[in-house]
Amino acid sequence: MKKTWSYFVNPFLVLGKKNFKKAVKISTYHDSALQTASGDPFFAAMYAAYHPFHLALVAAYNTWKTSGGMQKGSTQTVEELLNLLSPVKINAWDAQVQIVLPKGSPDYVAVLPQGHTPFAQSEIDERINAVQQLGLALVPFPALAALKLEIDTFYGQLTVARNTQLGKKGDTEHYSDMLREKISDALIAMYGDLGLVMDKAKTNPIDAEPLFDLDTIRNRQQSVFKGILSGNENKLLVERTFSNLDEMRLQSLAGTKLGFYMAANSGDAPAGYTLIEVEVNTKVIVKVTDFGPLSNHFLHVINTGATKGEYKVQIL
Repeated sequence: MKKTWSYFVNPFLVLGKKNFKKAVKISTYHDSALQTASGDPFFAAMYAAYHPFHLALVAAYNTWKTSGGMQKGSTQTVEELLNLLSPVKINAWDAQVQIVLPKGSPDYVAVLPQGHTPFAQSEIDERINAVQQLGLALVPFPALAALKLEIDTFYGQLTVARNTQLGKKGDTEHYSDMLREKISDALIAMYGDLGLVMDKAKTNPIDAEPLFDLDTIRNRQQSVFKGILSGNENKLLVERTFSNLDEMRLQSLAGTKLGFYMAANSGDAPAGYTLIEVEVNTKVIVKVTDFGPLSNHFLHVINTGATKGEYKVQIL
């Protein structure tokens, strides 16, 4: 197959499809540059044509980000309820069951055939279903009617929270589709502007450079870092200069809780710096400014426990 000529590949769109935030960043730069140059009628016309695309892109991005925040909030509600389910709720329910049905008796086994496992170690929906099943299992025991009502009420709370979470997830996916459309519209228009300004500056093409955020467009730095930390190990992940707009997704994929911090020097320990801890099997999105001054350029991950841990960091 013949390779597509590089000049026929829209570099703005290639970048924007991979990273929504960078799409907004290069669009904001281009829009501002056109506005600054709009004293020239040629650039004033370009600005008038491009600006509506930029506004639509920013509006779609903000809607998507807001939807994502709402989804994150609903996810947190589900996680909080599940954390309450096990061990707090199931321990208390089990204790009440044992008052009427001695542990190990046939009736007790019928009510909790797998003990606490379905409430603590299953997938989200299986854990929620286990609560409903426990309530149904108590129907033959009138002495446990009050407990059944408590369990059914908690099941209702879980169901509402889960339905809300899934609904918000659907909203976020819908808004991400809309955002992709606006990114495409704006960055195709930007590619057209590149053609217009290259024609105007064809005898000295470098004159077109100030209209485009080339630092962002050319940036091919590594953005994902994964690995395993032994107990009590501290690892330097990357030296990077960040802006106050940059964010990271921090994850402890397995093993144990991990900490992350930005240091002024490559060999610095976490003492004196802001340490952001991430529980095992958890991910958080943080602003780089949450770590402290942007003058700290060295990102570290640290395992302060004895158990091996697995991490993943993505610079967004």
